[in-house]
Amino acid sequence: MTVINLHIKDEEKKKLQTVVELRNLKSMSELMRNLIKERIKIEEFAQNTQFSDIIKLPDYIPKNKFVGFVNGSVIAVGDTPSEVAQVAAEKFPDFPLIIKYNGPKQKSNEYYFLNFTELRCWKYIQLEDRTYPIVP
Repeated sequence: MTVINLHIKDEEKKKLQTVVELRNLKSMSELMRNLIKERIKIEEFAQNTQFSDIIKLPDYIPKNKFVGFVNGSVIAVGDTPSEVAQVAAEKFPDFPLIIKYNGPKQKSNEYYFLNFTELRCWKYIQLEDRTYPIVP
């Protein structure tokens, strides 16, 4: 087993401790192991999902719209990635989702958040060649 020495600010440490208590975890170490596992899942998903390069935008998609693909088929068109991801999460919760933008390349974002009324398990989307978790 490898020991990782991680230095964080005191205010971040307090926030992490709050998360540990809210989730009834044994320790902050358990939380950090879970976070690392989550990040590894995201990276593995990104490495194994090469469909984004294969999928081409159909000509009938309007300009400056986001398009969601599940299994290579168009499942939603919207103005924001969140709209498209919401449709995909409701209709195809167990399938990988790829979102493409029919317009000029946009500045990369770190995360997109969706709010669901019920807890859902690991779900990731691929947007502009990057992979993001959908946070319930």
